[in-house]
Amino acid sequence: LIRYGLPAGEETFVNWGAKNTKIMSFTQSRDQYNYTGALMGGLAESAGNYLAAISTVPQTGYIEDHTVSNVVVTATSKSSFAGTQTHQLTSYAEGGSQSAGTPFLVKLSSNRFLVLWNILEKTSYGSFQLGSQVGYAFVDGSGQLIGSVQTAEAALSDCQPIYNGQSVAWYTTQNSAPVFYTIDGS
Repeated sequence: LIRYGLPAGEETFVNWGAKNTKIMSFTQSRDQYNYTGALMGGLAESAGNYLAAISTVPQTGYIEDHTVSNVVVTATSKSSFAGTQTHQLTSYAEGGSQSAGTPFLVKLSSNRFLVLWNILEKTSYGSFQLGSQVGYAFVDGSGQLIGSVQTAEAALSDCQPIYNGQSVAWYTTQNSAPVFYTIDGS
């Protein structure tokens, strides 16, 4: 995560005062290529932290040994810009029939967020494909789970879900026709 040191809106971009911090460490691949087993789908600012929503395989051993992804939210302190904490939201088991797709992170207030992801289903060939459900959870401004993880019959698309002050909405297409979904923000 990189934070630029100068105010936004300047006429030129100078790499002065930029700071960076690591929000996740990655283990190695057998083949030494850049596959990480992680997909970041959301970045947001809370009152006290920078939050990132990530779908990742366990970052232990070799990446290729893992096939199931879980959703985590990382929280990095805005004041110290260090000490990132990771909060795992899901517990899909290695060898199980479900895995997490790339999550979205939707800001509801300065200390309340919604994390959404497609629940992937294992095929008879052992790979994962889009299922008929999404998982979702509310987290606070520190990335901590509020309540429990929920599921709904729905799908996500490349469309970033938006919050209109009451509900979170997004759309997909089915046979070229738009299909709209909403989740109550409360």
